[in-house]
Amino acid sequence: VGASGAIFGLFGAAWADLIQNWSLYRKQAKWVLLQLSAATVFNLMLGLIPFLDNYAHVGGFICGVVLGFTLLVQNRYDIWGYRKSRKNYQLCLQFLAITFLPVMFVTLILLLYLQIDVANECSWCSYISCVPMPPGADDLDLWWDCSPCSQVPLEVRAFDNSSYQVLCPDLSFQFVDVAEAVAAGVTFQDIAENNKLLITACKEFCPL
Repeated sequence: VGASGAIFGLFGAAWADLIQNWSLYRKQAKWVLLQLSAATVFNLMLGLIPFLDNYAHVGGFICGVVLGFTLLVQNRYDIWGYRKSRKNYQLCLQFLAITFLPVMFVTLILLLYLQIDVANECSWCSYISCVPMPPGADDLDLWWDCSPCSQVPLEVRAFDNSSYQVLCPDLSFQFVDVAEAVAAGVTFQDIAENNKLLITACKEFCPL
């Protein structure tokens, strides 16, 4: 776990500051918008590869935006030095952010306390943090795979003449019948020599 979630919080706060105080940026607004867009999209795209937690990135970004809408409204003054009233959209965003933030925290705490696995309820949520590349390719042609089998060290052991063992991500050993493996197109010798085939065998025979 690193500081990337907090860094994305700063990205979110910068977006909120730009939106809430657009008029104060004047001629620089469009340039700042371009810079923020490029930095945010590039870093979110990096989070789509394995071993980087985009959930932390997205969560930090959302918290940064919400807190920024609440806290980062700059005072504006007229030519006489009198403070101007805040614009309607600024007040609306502040109200929505103040309402949304505690609701979000309570919801997340309840999900944690009740041990609800959101991944089981949301089939597409895994793509927030990892997307297999290239999309639609066969397992053996992927540049990287997003299943648990590709994210932990795997192992295969010969057991006897009729079966072998595959060490699964949950650290359990699955006994695989040789005839069944041959029918699935994965023999012990092939698996032992090819990590992609080992991942395929893990996905085929391990409980995920």
